[in-house]
Amino acid sequence: MLLLHLGTQSRKDLSRQRRVRREALGELGAHAAPAVPALTKLLKHKRRGVRRVAAAVLGLLRAHAAPAVPALAKALEDKD
Repeated sequence: MLLLHLGTQSRKDLSRQRRVRREALGELGAHAAPAVPALTKLLKHKRRGVRRVAAAVLGLLRAHAAPAVPALAKALEDKD
């Protein structure tokens, strides 16, 4: 059923859901710190959109994402 539901959602709805999830993770602050290693790994994902969202979430986590700073700096060298 979930797959059927996902197939009927518009791009706008999915985009809004992603934004809300991203902001919610940022609001968790220190509680979201365990996600930093996984988000850091996503900075090397083949899809640009995935890399962008990972960087955005890390930015929302601010000081809690400090371990990701070297990977974020390297990500700035991406051509896309």
